Amino acid sequence: CSSDLTHSYCCLDYAQIYDVVRYRMHRMKKKIKDQLDSKNTIQQYICCNCNKRYTALDAARLVSMEDEYFHCESCNGELVAESDKLTAQGMEDGDDNARRHHREKLKEMLQKMEGQLKPLVEHLDRIKDLP
Repeated sequence: CSSDLTHSYCCLDYAQIYDVVRYRMHRMKKKIKDQLDSKNTIQQYICCNCNKRYTALDAARLVSMEDEYFHCESCNGELVAESDKLTAQGMEDGDDNARRHHREKLKEMLQKMEGQLKPLVEHLDRIKDLP
C-alpha cells in the first residue's frame, strides 16, 4: 500500500524582502516629511462643486482655454488649490489655524507611524545580515 503525497515548499529571498520593505517604509516617511517641508507647494486641487480631488499633474491637463482656470472633468466646476481652501476655512481667526492644524496632524501621523513600524524595523534588523 503506497500513497503518493505531494509536498509544496517555498523559500523567501530575505535580501530582497529586506530591501523592498525598507524602501517602502522610507517612501512612506518621505511622503509625510515632504508634506511637512512644503509650506507653499500645492499638492492637490479640489473641485468647489463635487469635492473631487486632483493632483497638480492631473490638474495641469484640465486647464480651460476660455478662462485659464482648472475645471473638474466630472462637473466642470472650478478647481481650487487645497492649501487655498484650508486657508479660506481657517481665516475666521485671521491666521493660518487650518494650515497649522494640518501640520500638527502630519507630525502626529509621522510619530504614530514610526511607533507602529518599530516592531517591523526590529525584525528587519535581525534579518539584515542573513545570507
